[in-house]
Amino acid sequence: MKAAAISLLILLLLSCAKPDAVRAVVNAPSGLRMRSAADTSSPVVTVIAHGTTVTVLRETGEVVTISGVQGKWTEIQHGTQTGWVFGGFLGKAAAASDL
Repeated sequence: MKAAAISLLILLLLSCAKPDAVRAVVNAPSGLRMRSAADTSSPVVTVIAHGTTVTVLRETGEVVTISGVQGKWTEIQHGTQTGWVFGGFLGKAAAASDL
């Protein structure tokens, strides 16, 4: 009976676990501007270097074209900062299992 209760508790805890964070790599040779809002006229928070891995939080619904590249505005976390970048300049990061 005790083993069954422990097994049930473990299953419950595993079902509540958060999914792995979605990671992306900056693919902009001159750096990617992170902005305070999903708009090219919003203030720049920081510029993220090419090749930097960031955490994707969410995307906007509509695809836009910037500098001939299509993508969605994407909210990301970079270190302790959170802001918006144009997702057309983000690439898929290698999964931990691929390393």
